[in-house]
Amino acid sequence: MSRHGPKPTPKAILKLRGSWRAGTRADDKTPCERPARPQWLTGDAHKEWKRIIPILEKIGMLAEIDRGILASYCYYYGEWKEACQKLMKKGCDKVITSPKGYEYPNPWIAIRNTAWDKMKKALDAMGMSPAARTGISVTPKQPKGKDKSRFFEKRGS
Repeated sequence: MSRHGPKPTPKAILKLRGSWRAGTRADDKTPCERPARPQWLTGDAHKEWKRIIPILEKIGMLAEIDRGILASYCYYYGEWKEACQKLMKKGCDKVITSPKGYEYPNPWIAIRNTAWDKMKKALDAMGMSPAARTGISVTPKQPKGKDKSRFFEKRGS
């Protein structure tokens, strides 16, 4: 039986929104750990992994358990980029004619579209799409120190 209604919002997104629901789960104390990059991610997928991991760490949306979905996103990003580059080559037509005269769509179009759909699903699952970030304002984490001035700050009236 499938679930009805909207997908649950990731805990990190709830925290960034300032929602009280962010602290209601038992796993609220999950540490932010950098997952190891899968060795099979190469080329543009590897570059995307190196680009996205520090961003997710900075906003506290990274955990070791997310390795699979992040690897999937990066893999399909690499496929999508390769397909786009093939389609942008000079002389690359959107319609190909077979030796017998039949016309059919360029296979790179299907590869590009499939990779985009899978990449978008991974982004949505991680809360990284613009729609998932609606109403979020990200502020960098402040280092915790023994400075007691935070207790004496003036509050707005």
